[in-house]
Amino acid sequence: MNDTFGKIVSIWIGCVLLFLLPISFYAKEQDQMERLFLLTETTYFVDSIRNTGVLTDSMLEKFEKKISLLSGFYQIEMEHASQIYTSSQDTYSFQQDCYYTKQILEELDLNGKYTFFQGDFFKVSIVEVKNSFGKRLQNLLLGITEQPETIAAYYGGMIRCEVE
Repeated sequence: MNDTFGKIVSIWIGCVLLFLLPISFYAKEQDQMERLFLLTETTYFVDSIRNTGVLTDSMLEKFEKKISLLSGFYQIEMEHASQIYTSSQDTYSFQQDCYYTKQILEELDLNGKYTFFQGDFFKVSIVEVKNSFGKRLQNLLLGITEQPETIAAYYGGMIRCEVE
């Protein structure tokens, strides 16, 4: 009986080592490649907006389409910060207006484009709402429960060009 139990345990450990560990390794590699892809595409998207000063419907649709091809479910969050300087006699005051995804999308629906001014800041964050296949497999093997939403990639900077 002891010999049979030992054989069953050794077969189970062999299956884990031969099948599940390599699958877990490749799933982790796929997850890292997806994050690199997200960062690259986010950088390209934000830099094209920073260089032109305009966000159009077609630019956003292309970006959403590229992100939707990945195995996880991602949400795009945008932020536009604009500085306002006011002066009254000898004092200067500084205010910052922030516009977020909802307001930017409303403007895109109305006009088809969203314009920025030179010196404004624009940031895009990609939030992972549903885990990718690699993370789900890792969580299953390690016994980890679902993690809350995490930021997969973010990028931003100052608008260089102003649309006239």
